[in-house]
Amino acid sequence: MDNNNAPPGAPEKHDFADANNKTTDKAKNADSTPAIATTGWAINTLAILAIFASLYLASSLLLPLILSMLLALLLSPVVTRMAKLGLPRPAGAMLIITALGGSIVTGSYFLIAPASAWIEQIPGAINSLQTELSPITQQIKDVSEAAEKVDNLGEDEQQARQRLVQVEGEDLRDAFLERAQAFVLGSVVLFFLLYFLLAGSDRLRRNVLEALPDKASEDRALVIMRRMQNEISRYLLSISIINVLLGSVVAALCWQFDLPNPLLWGAMAATLNFVPYIGPVVGLLVITAVSIVTLPEPQSLAVPALFFLITSLEGQLITPTVLGRNLSLNPIFIFLALIFWGWMWGVIGALLAVPIMVTLKITCDNVPRLKPVGMVLGR
Repeated sequence: MDNNNAPPGAPEKHDFADANNKTTDKAKNADSTPAIATTGWAINTLAILAIFASLYLASSLLLPLILSMLLALLLSPVVTRMAKLGLPRPAGAMLIITALGGSIVTGSYFLIAPASAWIEQIPGAINSLQTELSPITQQIKDVSEAAEKVDNLGEDEQQARQRLVQVEGEDLRDAFLERAQAFVLGSVVLFFLLYFLLAGSDRLRRNVLEALPDKASEDRALVIMRRMQNEISRYLLSISIINVLLGSVVAALCWQFDLPNPLLWGAMAATLNFVPYIGPVVGLLVITAVSIVTLPEPQSLAVPALFFLITSLEGQLITPTVLGRNLSLNPIFIFLALIFWGWMWGVIGALLAVPIMVTLKITCDNVPRLKPVGMVLGR
């Protein structure tokens, strides 16, 4: 029967068909929603794994880049002040690079030789340390059995130790020289990147501001950028000065007690102190071992005790007072950052972990949408 002859108010056939089609579409969409969500999670997981793999594989490129960016944030105010005094930014950047490179070369000249000597002496120092600590380990029952096995080998124990020291010393020296070559190449890349960042940072900032749509956005972005740069520079400068002073105090302590190569141990303490918690512990273990091997008994106990006292005062009182609460990080995230970046990039990653986290926190604190993240990262 024709629809035109249908009773008034009766639903038409195509209305029933449209309703059925809509119901079918809703059912299909509901069935496909879990699949879409699963696909999204899989894509996000693969993207995260790809980022981690890229960070690991590109470490030789990313490490100089990140370190140069942190140094640029630290030294850019100095170049800006020189520019205000009339010195062009390229000339100021070159002056800073020259001074920094000269300091590194001078420090390396005085520290590489004793560091190489101590690396070669590590096996012998371990043997001496075992000898010094033998009264504590006399309860070990298998000492006599080990001695009998050594006698059965037909080789004098002293000759065996000398050969072990020679072989392991050569391996450590070769590894040290290989790392030194990689360090020199990375330093060249770092200095080039640092120069261009210092010389062209002002122009880069102007280009970013000019790309924004209106004047209000430019003013807001300029305030955020200046605040971030000031806070990051203040943190990096403060922590660097604290660590240099700590290294100077440790070097003076070692010199006072006639510990060999006091400048080396001061530089070690200053460098390790960039790694919270773990760095001072490693420094304490090294200072303790060196003191036991090279100093008589009263002094060998006094140097580690004073080192522990100095690092404790610095970590628990001086640094929190200087930096303040705004630049303090939650210890949980510090440990996670040390584990992650140390696993990703080794010792250099562990040294950069906290500066990276502080930079991230300062960025989040100054970007309104990211403030909750900054609050979570803080204490």
